[in-house]
Amino acid sequence: GVNATSVYLDLPQGVEVDSALGEASMGIVERQTVLDGINSLIDQQTQVFQTMMYLGLLFTVVVMFNTMIMNVAERDFELATLRVLGASTRSLGTMLLFESLLIGIIGGIVGVLFAYGGAVGLAASFSSWQFFVPVTIVPSVAWQLMSGVIIIAAAMTPFGVWRLRRMDLVEKVKDLSQ
Repeated sequence: GVNATSVYLDLPQGVEVDSALGEASMGIVERQTVLDGINSLIDQQTQVFQTMMYLGLLFTVVVMFNTMIMNVAERDFELATLRVLGASTRSLGTMLLFESLLIGIIGGIVGVLFAYGGAVGLAASFSSWQFFVPVTIVPSVAWQLMSGVIIIAAAMTPFGVWRLRRMDLVEKVKDLSQ
């Protein structure tokens, strides 16, 4: 099909454009050209959103890694004392795993809420009186986001266990007694 909306006119020198000419002007654009342009824009936007998603995942990994290391580092004395009193690295690792899972669940819920808020804000900036962009929460996407955060949180537990195993118990307990 063809959408006729404007015509390009090459006016001779000295001829001025008046309002009657503007009202009479039309354009002819092939429908396929318009569709190709729209599809190209959608592909570019999809790439931008995928890049943002992967950066978000990378950011989540970095934040959870930092959280795990700081979680163990802030409690060196307590964890060393538990180890000296007979707690196994496995039991302390299980404790760290459940802490990570709790952090992941809370982070996933907060992440879904912030993603929804960001989507509403983005849709509001695209919407106008001419058209409206609705935002709905797709449960499968929300579960994927939460699952990703929880999996990343659980995957950071071995770093905390590694730090527990490397811990010099004598030094930590000696520091505690001073």
